Amino acid sequence: MKYTTYWGCMITTIEYAYEISVRETFPRLGVELVDLDWNACCGYPLMQVNLRIWLYLASRILAAAQEKDNPLFVPCNGCHISLCEAQHLLLKHPELVGWVNGLLSEEDIEFNPQKPLKILHTIDLLYDELGLDRIKSVVKKPLGFKLACHYGCHILRPTEYPRVDDAENPVKMEEIIRALGGEAEDYPERLECCGAGANLVEPEAVAALSGWKLKAVKARGFDAMVTSCPACQNNYDTKQDMIRQVTKDPEISLPVFYLTQLLGLAMGIEPRKLGIDLNKSPVEELVDL
Repeated sequence: MKYTTYWGCMITTIEYAYEISVRETFPRLGVELVDLDWNACCGYPLMQVNLRIWLYLASRILAAAQEKDNPLFVPCNGCHISLCEAQHLLLKHPELVGWVNGLLSEEDIEFNPQKPLKILHTIDLLYDELGLDRIKSVVKKPLGFKLACHYGCHILRPTEYPRVDDAENPVKMEEIIRALGGEAEDYPERLECCGAGANLVEPEAVAALSGWKLKAVKARGFDAMVTSCPACQNNYDTKQDMIRQVTKDPEISLPVFYLTQLLGLAMGIEPRKLGIDLNKSPVEELVDL
């Protein structure tokens, strides 16, 4: 099964563990990752600033991916919504296709509205494309701990075009965790935002928001949190020192993993091969590094 893979900016610059764990686990499930010939911004940070620049940048990725003639795998939540929304607009408004292709002609590429891409995220590639039975078949070391799933906002909302899971009651990540031998259940704060969109303007407010959720998750008896978004992981995993400083609460401390890292652990893969040694949260409480 071949999937053209677009990594985006965050995964390739500061959240390396996500890419490391995907590259280590997905081939063992029969997935062949076909990288784009180049990597560039999908335009997501500019969606609320300049729609035309965003649409042009996202369309470049779409056009380049169409040339590979595979479904497009996008593990980043922000990139996923950027490319899905761009394709949605291009298919809905033909006049935008002409404008975009006029710009893309300088690179000798174009977006073809007759060949819309199937765009997949980590969660629906695992759940819908591969299936739980396939996942269960590779489990060698069941996880055995209780995990709070954090989906993030952008793979669930808005719902004008298909998203990864139900916006009000997503279940796919929990079912994947159970297939890996872990325990997962609903909790009141499950769909709350990590605040990443405000990191550049209100970092302390974001730290307080992230800390509130981490504290709630720990109080509800979870052993760790699991994410599938580099921005959310960066907030909950990397910034726990800052969260403790801002909230003045030294007790806020919780292991945070990528879903693909937990997939690899259940497969019996050595933690360092999954980039778990790069996590900044106290993952050593659950995993021997």
